[in-house]
Amino acid sequence: MKLRHAVVLLVCLSSAALAAVQQMPRSVAPEPDPTHSGSLFLAACLVDMASGRTALAETECTKAIQIDPKSAVAYKLRGYAYLIDRNFQSAEADFHVALRLDPEDAESRAGLGQSFNGMHAYEKAVVQFARAVKLEPGSAAYHNGLCWTRAGTRRHLDLALAECNRAMELAPGTPGPLNSRGLVRLRMGRYREAIADYDASLAGRSAQPTARFGRGLAHLRLGEKLAGAADISEALRGDADIAMLFVHLGLLPRSCADMAKACPPGFPKPATNEKPAYPWLMVSLHGDPDEDYALTIEAHRLELMVTQSARLLGRRDVMPSEPAQTHRQILDRLEQTVVIFNRLLPKACARLRMRPENCQAFRPTWTAVTDPAVAVREAYTRMTPVWAGLCGDRARQCRIE
Repeated sequence: MKLRHAVVLLVCLSSAALAAVQQMPRSVAPEPDPTHSGSLFLAACLVDMASGRTALAETECTKAIQIDPKSAVAYKLRGYAYLIDRNFQSAEADFHVALRLDPEDAESRAGLGQSFNGMHAYEKAVVQFARAVKLEPGSAAYHNGLCWTRAGTRRHLDLALAECNRAMELAPGTPGPLNSRGLVRLRMGRYREAIADYDASLAGRSAQPTARFGRGLAHLRLGEKLAGAADISEALRGDADIAMLFVHLGLLPRSCADMAKACPPGFPKPATNEKPAYPWLMVSLHGDPDEDYALTIEAHRLELMVTQSARLLGRRDVMPSEPAQTHRQILDRLEQTVVIFNRLLPKACARLRMRPENCQAFRPTWTAVTDPAVAVREAYTRMTPVWAGLCGDRARQCRIE
Protein backbone atom coordinates (compact mmCIF):
# COMPACT_ATOMS: atom_id res chain seq x y z
CA MET A 1 0.00 0.00 0.00
CA LYS A 2 1.43 3.37 -1.00
CA LEU A 3 -0.46 6.61 -0.43
CA ARG A 4 1.32 9.30 -2.35
CA HIS A 5 0.27 12.68 -1.01
CA ALA A 6 0.20 14.35 2.38
CA VAL A 7 -2.91 16.32 1.49
CA VAL A 8 -5.40 15.62 4.25
CA LEU A 9 -8.66 14.28 2.88
CA LEU A 10 -12.10 15.65 3.55
CA VAL A 11 -14.64 12.93 4.31
CA CYS A 12 -17.88 14.57 5.38
CA LEU A 13 -19.97 11.52 6.17
CA SER A 14 -22.07 12.21 9.24
CA SER A 15 -20.98 10.41 12.41
CA ALA A 16 -24.55 9.31 13.00
CA ALA A 17 -24.71 7.62 9.61
CA LEU A 18 -21.38 5.91 10.14
CA ALA A 19 -22.36 4.71 13.60
CA ALA A 20 -25.60 3.27 12.28
CA VAL A 21 -23.95 1.52 9.36
CA GLN A 22 -21.17 0.05 11.50
CA GLN A 23 -23.82 -1.78 13.53
CA MET A 24 -25.09 -3.54 10.41
CA PRO A 25 -23.83 -7.02 9.53
CA ARG A 26 -21.64 -7.14 6.41
CA SER A 27 -23.29 -9.43 3.86
CA VAL A 28 -22.64 -10.23 0.26
CA ALA A 29 -24.83 -7.93 -1.78
CA PRO A 30 -26.80 -9.39 -4.71
CA GLU A 31 -26.24 -8.28 -8.26
CA PRO A 32 -28.07 -5.09 -9.28
CA ASP A 33 -31.78 -5.64 -9.74
CA PRO A 34 -33.90 -2.80 -11.20
CA THR A 35 -36.74 -3.76 -8.89
CA HIS A 36 -34.54 -3.57 -5.79
CA SER A 37 -33.79 -0.43 -3.81
CA GLY A 38 -30.24 0.81 -3.99
CA SER A 39 -30.16 1.44 -0.23
CA LEU A 40 -28.57 -1.95 0.47
CA PHE A 41 -25.68 -1.12 -1.83
CA LEU A 42 -25.30 2.33 -0.30
CA ALA A 43 -25.12 0.76 3.16
CA ALA A 44 -22.54 -1.75 1.93
CA CYS A 45 -20.59 1.11 0.36
CA LEU A 46 -20.47 2.88 3.73
CA VAL A 47 -19.44 -0.28 5.58
CA ASP A 48 -16.61 -0.90 3.12
CA MET A 49 -15.42 2.69 3.35
CA ALA A 50 -15.48 2.52 7.16
CA SER A 51 -13.29 -0.60 6.97
CA GLY A 52 -10.83 0.88 4.48
CA ARG A 53 -12.03 -1.33 1.61
CA THR A 54 -12.30 1.54 -0.85
CA ALA A 55 -12.27 -0.58 -4.01
CA LEU A 56 -15.27 -2.55 -2.73
CA ALA A 57 -16.94 0.68 -1.66
CA GLU A 58 -16.60 2.02 -5.19
CA THR A 59 -18.13 -1.19 -6.56
CA GLU A 60 -21.09 -1.09 -4.17
CA CYS A 61 -21.79 2.58 -4.89
CA THR A 62 -21.60 1.83 -8.62
CA LYS A 63 -24.29 -0.82 -8.17
CA ALA A 64 -26.46 1.72 -6.37
CA ILE A 65 -25.97 4.13 -9.28
CA GLN A 66 -26.95 1.42 -11.77
CA ILE A 67 -30.22 0.95 -9.89
CA ASP A 68 -30.87 4.68 -9.48
CA PRO A 69 -28.82 6.88 -11.84
CA LYS A 70 -30.34 9.96 -10.17
CA SER A 71 -29.05 9.16 -6.68
CA ALA A 72 -26.96 12.14 -5.64
CA VAL A 73 -25.96 10.31 -2.45
CA ALA A 74 -24.50 7.38 -4.40
CA TYR A 75 -22.37 9.65 -6.55
CA LYS A 76 -21.29 11.58 -3.45
CA LEU A 77 -20.24 8.46 -1.52
CA ARG A 78 -18.37 7.06 -4.50
CA GLY A 79 -16.67 10.44 -4.85
CA TYR A 80 -15.42 10.17 -1.28
CA ALA A 81 -14.18 6.63 -1.91
CA TYR A 82 -12.23 7.96 -4.89
CA LEU A 83 -10.85 10.75 -2.69
CA ILE A 84 -9.51 8.24 -0.18
CA ASP A 85 -7.80 6.43 -3.07
CA ARG A 86 -6.31 9.72 -4.34
CA ASN A 87 -8.19 9.24 -7.61
CA PHE A 88 -8.95 12.93 -7.75
CA GLN A 89 -10.12 13.10 -11.37
CA SER A 90 -12.77 10.42 -10.83
CA ALA A 91 -13.81 12.06 -7.57
CA GLU A 92 -14.22 15.40 -9.33
CA ALA A 93 -16.44 13.81 -11.98
CA ASP A 94 -18.68 12.15 -9.37
CA PHE A 95 -19.06 15.32 -7.29
CA HIS A 96 -20.02 17.27 -10.41
CA VAL A 97 -22.82 14.76 -11.06
CA ALA A 98 -23.89 14.79 -7.40
CA LEU A 99 -24.11 18.59 -7.47
CA ARG A 100 -26.06 18.59 -10.71
CA LEU A 101 -28.58 16.33 -8.97
CA ASP A 102 -28.48 18.22 -5.65
CA PRO A 103 -26.84 21.66 -5.98
CA GLU A 104 -27.42 22.57 -2.32
CA ASP A 105 -25.45 19.69 -0.79
CA ALA A 106 -22.57 21.16 1.22
CA GLU A 107 -20.80 17.80 1.53
CA SER A 108 -20.59 17.43 -2.24
CA ARG A 109 -19.37 21.03 -2.54
CA ALA A 110 -16.61 20.34 -0.03
CA GLY A 111 -15.79 17.03 -1.73
CA LEU A 112 -15.40 18.80 -5.06
CA GLY A 113 -13.21 21.37 -3.36
CA GLN A 114 -11.02 18.63 -1.93
CA SER A 115 -10.77 17.00 -5.36
CA PHE A 116 -9.36 20.28 -6.68
CA ASN A 117 -7.04 20.48 -3.67
CA GLY A 118 -5.71 17.02 -4.50
CA MET A 119 -4.88 18.25 -8.00
CA HIS A 120 -3.39 21.45 -6.53
CA ALA A 121 -6.02 23.56 -8.29
CA TYR A 122 -6.38 25.76 -5.23
CA GLU A 123 -8.20 28.67 -6.91
CA LYS A 124 -10.99 26.32 -8.01
CA ALA A 125 -11.03 24.71 -4.58
CA VAL A 126 -11.55 28.08 -2.88
CA VAL A 127 -14.76 28.62 -4.87
CA GLN A 128 -16.20 25.27 -3.77
CA PHE A 129 -15.23 25.55 -0.10
CA ALA A 130 -16.64 29.09 0.00
CA ARG A 131 -19.96 27.71 -1.31
CA ALA A 132 -19.86 24.93 1.29
CA VAL A 133 -19.33 27.51 4.03
CA LYS A 134 -22.24 29.56 2.73
CA LEU A 135 -24.48 26.49 2.78
CA GLU A 136 -23.35 25.41 6.27
CA PRO A 137 -21.74 28.37 8.06
CA GLY A 138 -21.61 26.46 11.34
CA SER A 139 -19.25 23.78 10.02
CA ALA A 140 -15.71 24.09 11.41
CA ALA A 141 -14.53 21.58 8.79
CA TYR A 142 -15.60 23.79 5.88
CA HIS A 143 -14.06 26.94 7.37
CA ASN A 144 -10.87 24.98 7.96
CA GLY A 145 -10.91 23.66 4.39
CA LEU A 146 -11.33 27.20 3.09
CA CYS A 147 -8.44 28.42 5.27
CA TRP A 148 -6.07 25.72 4.01
CA THR A 149 -7.14 26.23 0.40
CA ARG A 150 -6.71 30.01 0.52
CA ALA A 151 -3.21 29.45 1.87
CA GLY A 152 -2.57 27.27 -1.17
CA THR A 153 -3.44 30.13 -3.52
CA ARG A 154 -0.84 32.41 -1.85
CA ARG A 155 -3.42 35.21 -1.94
CA HIS A 156 -5.81 36.85 0.54
CA LEU A 157 -3.94 35.43 3.51
CA ASP A 158 -5.82 37.76 5.85
CA LEU A 159 -9.05 36.05 4.78
CA ALA A 160 -7.43 32.65 5.23
CA LEU A 161 -6.43 33.59 8.76
CA ALA A 162 -9.99 34.70 9.52
CA GLU A 163 -11.35 31.38 8.26
CA CYS A 164 -8.96 29.43 10.50
CA ASN A 165 -9.90 31.57 13.48
CA ARG A 166 -13.58 30.96 12.77
CA ALA A 167 -12.96 27.19 12.57
CA MET A 168 -11.23 27.35 15.95
CA GLU A 169 -14.15 29.25 17.44
CA LEU A 170 -16.52 26.54 16.22
CA ALA A 171 -14.26 23.64 17.30
CA PRO A 172 -11.91 24.92 20.04
CA GLY A 173 -8.67 23.06 20.57
CA THR A 174 -8.94 20.75 17.56
CA PRO A 175 -5.63 20.07 15.78
CA GLY A 176 -6.76 20.68 12.18
CA PRO A 177 -7.41 24.45 12.26
CA LEU A 178 -4.21 24.96 14.26
CA ASN A 179 -2.28 23.09 11.57
CA SER A 180 -3.92 25.17 8.84
CA ARG A 181 -3.30 28.44 10.68
CA GLY A 182 0.32 27.41 11.08
CA LEU A 183 0.50 27.07 7.29
CA VAL A 184 -1.01 30.54 6.80
CA ARG A 185 1.43 32.13 9.24
CA LEU A 186 4.33 30.24 7.69
CA ARG A 187 3.42 31.74 4.33
CA MET A 188 3.07 35.18 5.94
CA GLY A 189 6.60 34.89 7.32
CA ARG A 190 5.33 34.97 10.91
CA TYR A 191 7.51 32.05 11.87
CA ARG A 192 7.30 32.19 15.67
CA GLU A 193 3.52 32.29 15.51
CA ALA A 194 3.54 29.43 12.99
CA ILE A 195 5.69 27.34 15.34
CA ALA A 196 3.30 28.06 18.23
CA ASP A 197 0.33 26.90 16.12
CA TYR A 198 2.14 23.77 14.98
CA ASP A 199 3.19 23.01 18.57
CA ALA A 200 -0.42 23.20 19.71
CA SER A 201 -1.65 21.11 16.77
CA LEU A 202 0.94 18.37 17.33
CA ALA A 203 0.14 18.31 21.03
CA GLY A 204 -3.43 17.41 20.07
CA ARG A 205 -2.43 14.78 17.51
CA SER A 206 1.19 13.78 17.01
CA ALA A 207 0.79 11.93 13.69
CA GLN A 208 0.68 14.95 11.37
CA PRO A 209 3.56 15.03 8.87
CA THR A 210 2.18 18.29 7.44
CA ALA A 211 2.40 20.07 10.80
CA ARG A 212 5.84 18.64 11.58
CA PHE A 213 7.23 19.54 8.16
CA GLY A 214 5.76 23.05 8.34
CA ARG A 215 7.21 23.56 11.81
CA GLY A 216 10.57 22.36 10.54
CA LEU A 217 10.51 24.91 7.71
CA ALA A 218 9.63 27.67 10.19
CA HIS A 219 12.59 26.70 12.38
CA LEU A 220 14.91 26.71 9.36
CA ARG A 221 13.69 30.16 8.31
CA LEU A 222 14.64 31.38 11.79
CA GLY A 223 18.11 29.81 11.48
CA GLU A 224 17.30 27.05 13.99
CA LYS A 225 18.88 24.29 11.94
CA LEU A 226 18.90 21.45 14.47
CA ALA A 227 15.23 21.82 15.40
CA GLY A 228 14.24 22.27 11.74
CA ALA A 229 16.19 19.25 10.51
CA ALA A 230 14.77 17.05 13.30
CA ASP A 231 11.18 17.99 12.46
CA ILE A 232 11.61 17.56 8.71
CA SER A 233 13.36 14.19 9.13
CA GLU A 234 10.51 12.95 11.32
CA ALA A 235 7.92 14.23 8.84
CA LEU A 236 9.68 12.39 5.99
CA ARG A 237 9.66 9.19 8.04
CA GLY A 238 5.91 9.58 8.43
CA ASP A 239 5.32 10.41 4.75
CA ALA A 240 8.16 10.09 2.27
CA ASP A 241 6.35 12.33 -0.23
CA ILE A 242 5.49 15.18 2.13
CA ALA A 243 8.05 17.54 0.57
CA MET A 244 6.14 17.55 -2.72
CA LEU A 245 3.06 18.98 -1.01
CA PHE A 246 5.12 21.96 0.12
CA VAL A 247 6.54 22.26 -3.39
CA HIS A 248 2.99 22.55 -4.76
CA LEU A 249 2.18 25.05 -2.02
CA GLY A 250 5.12 27.15 -3.21
CA LEU A 251 7.03 26.90 0.07
CA LEU A 252 9.86 24.69 -1.20
CA PRO A 253 11.79 24.61 -4.51
CA ARG A 254 11.10 21.51 -6.61
CA SER A 255 14.82 20.86 -6.90
CA CYS A 256 14.95 20.47 -3.12
CA ALA A 257 12.34 17.70 -3.13
CA ASP A 258 13.73 16.00 -6.25
CA MET A 259 17.51 16.32 -5.89
CA ALA A 260 18.13 17.86 -2.46
CA LYS A 261 19.41 21.01 -4.16
CA ALA A 262 18.45 24.63 -3.47
CA CYS A 263 17.08 23.59 -0.07
CA PRO A 264 16.91 25.98 2.88
CA PRO A 265 20.10 25.96 5.00
CA GLY A 266 19.93 23.07 7.44
CA PHE A 267 17.50 20.98 5.37
CA PRO A 268 18.35 17.33 6.13
CA LYS A 269 19.83 15.08 3.48
CA PRO A 270 17.69 12.13 2.33
CA ALA A 271 18.04 9.27 4.78
CA THR A 272 19.19 5.86 3.61
CA ASN A 273 18.13 2.44 4.86
CA GLU A 274 15.26 3.89 6.81
CA LYS A 275 12.63 1.61 8.26
CA PRO A 276 9.46 1.75 6.17
CA ALA A 277 7.34 4.79 6.94
CA TYR A 278 3.77 4.17 7.91
CA PRO A 279 1.52 4.95 4.91
CA TRP A 280 -0.88 7.02 6.96
CA LEU A 281 -4.50 7.09 5.83
CA MET A 282 -6.18 10.30 6.92
CA VAL A 283 -9.90 9.93 6.74
CA SER A 284 -10.73 13.34 8.09
CA LEU A 285 -12.65 16.53 8.21
CA HIS A 286 -9.96 18.38 6.26
CA GLY A 287 -7.19 18.18 8.79
CA ASP A 288 -9.46 17.66 11.78
CA PRO A 289 -10.07 13.92 11.66
CA ASP A 290 -11.87 11.65 14.03
CA GLU A 291 -8.57 10.08 15.04
CA ASP A 292 -10.18 6.97 16.53
CA TYR A 293 -11.97 6.31 13.25
CA ALA A 294 -8.81 6.78 11.16
CA LEU A 295 -6.75 4.57 13.49
CA THR A 296 -9.44 1.90 13.43
CA ILE A 297 -8.96 1.64 9.67
CA GLU A 298 -5.20 1.36 10.13
CA ALA A 299 -5.57 -1.33 12.80
CA HIS A 300 -7.83 -3.21 10.37
CA ARG A 301 -5.09 -3.05 7.72
CA LEU A 302 -2.57 -4.53 10.17
CA GLU A 303 -5.00 -7.35 10.86
CA LEU A 304 -5.27 -7.98 7.14
CA MET A 305 -1.48 -8.35 7.00
CA VAL A 306 -1.61 -10.99 9.71
CA THR A 307 -4.63 -12.71 8.16
CA GLN A 308 -2.93 -12.92 4.76
CA SER A 309 0.25 -14.21 6.38
CA ALA A 310 -1.77 -16.90 8.17
CA ARG A 311 -3.38 -17.97 4.91
CA LEU A 312 0.01 -18.25 3.20
CA LEU A 313 1.24 -20.38 6.12
CA GLY A 314 -1.76 -22.69 5.94
CA ARG A 315 -3.52 -21.23 9.00
CA ARG A 316 -7.10 -20.40 8.04
CA ASP A 317 -8.51 -19.90 11.53
CA VAL A 318 -7.35 -16.29 11.92
CA MET A 319 -9.96 -13.61 11.34
CA PRO A 320 -9.93 -9.85 11.96
CA SER A 321 -11.80 -8.72 15.05
CA GLU A 322 -14.72 -6.34 15.11
CA PRO A 323 -14.14 -2.62 14.46
CA ALA A 324 -12.79 -0.59 17.37
CA GLN A 325 -13.42 3.07 18.06
CA THR A 326 -11.89 4.31 21.31
CA HIS A 327 -8.14 4.61 21.81
CA ARG A 328 -8.21 1.89 24.48
CA GLN A 329 -10.09 -0.44 22.12
CA ILE A 330 -7.56 0.23 19.36
CA LEU A 331 -4.67 -0.66 21.68
CA ASP A 332 -6.50 -3.83 22.79
CA ARG A 333 -7.09 -4.74 19.16
CA LEU A 334 -3.42 -4.24 18.30
CA GLU A 335 -2.38 -6.42 21.23
CA GLN A 336 -4.65 -9.23 19.99
CA THR A 337 -3.11 -8.88 16.53
CA VAL A 338 0.39 -9.10 18.03
CA VAL A 339 -0.53 -12.34 19.83
CA ILE A 340 -1.58 -13.93 16.54
CA PHE A 341 1.49 -12.54 14.75
CA ASN A 342 3.80 -14.12 17.33
CA ARG A 343 2.08 -17.50 16.89
CA LEU A 344 2.75 -17.33 13.16
CA LEU A 345 6.30 -16.05 13.45
CA PRO A 346 8.23 -19.34 14.00
CA LYS A 347 6.69 -20.97 10.95
CA ALA A 348 7.18 -17.82 8.88
CA CYS A 349 10.86 -17.59 9.82
CA ALA A 350 11.36 -21.28 9.08
CA ARG A 351 10.15 -20.60 5.54
CA LEU A 352 11.90 -17.27 5.01
CA ARG A 353 15.51 -16.17 5.24
CA MET A 354 14.82 -13.35 7.68
CA ARG A 355 17.21 -11.26 9.68
CA PRO A 356 17.47 -12.55 13.28
CA GLU A 357 15.85 -9.45 14.77
CA ASN A 358 12.75 -10.03 12.65
CA CYS A 359 12.38 -13.55 14.00
CA GLN A 360 12.32 -12.59 17.66
CA ALA A 361 8.88 -12.48 19.23
CA PHE A 362 7.35 -9.02 18.91
CA ARG A 363 7.22 -7.41 22.34
CA PRO A 364 5.51 -4.04 21.94
CA THR A 365 6.80 -1.12 23.94
CA TRP A 366 3.47 0.68 24.17
CA THR A 367 1.46 0.93 27.37
CA ALA A 368 -2.16 1.65 28.22
CA VAL A 369 -1.50 5.40 27.92
CA THR A 370 0.48 5.31 24.64
CA ASP A 371 -0.84 7.35 21.73
CA PRO A 372 -2.43 4.71 19.45
CA ALA A 373 -0.80 6.39 16.44
CA VAL A 374 2.60 5.49 17.92
CA ALA A 375 1.48 1.92 18.60
CA VAL A 376 0.13 1.49 15.07
CA ARG A 377 3.40 2.66 13.56
CA GLU A 378 5.43 0.35 15.81
CA ALA A 379 3.27 -2.63 14.82
CA TYR A 380 3.45 -1.79 11.13
CA THR A 381 7.25 -1.42 11.19
CA ARG A 382 7.66 -4.76 12.97
CA MET A 383 5.13 -6.79 10.97
CA THR A 384 5.82 -5.49 7.47
CA PRO A 385 9.10 -7.38 6.76
CA VAL A 386 7.50 -10.72 7.62
CA TRP A 387 4.33 -9.97 5.68
CA ALA A 388 6.27 -8.73 2.64
CA GLY A 389 8.57 -11.75 2.74
CA LEU A 390 5.67 -14.18 2.82
CA CYS A 391 3.85 -12.38 0.04
CA GLY A 392 6.87 -12.37 -2.25
CA ASP A 393 5.54 -11.86 -5.77
CA ARG A 394 1.92 -12.37 -4.70
CA ALA A 395 1.31 -8.61 -4.85
CA ARG A 396 -2.27 -8.93 -6.04
CA GLN A 397 -3.48 -11.26 -3.31
CA CYS A 398 -1.50 -9.41 -0.64
CA ARG A 399 -2.86 -5.94 -1.22
CA ILE A 400 -4.12 -4.32 1.96
CA GLU A 401 -6.20 -1.53 0.47
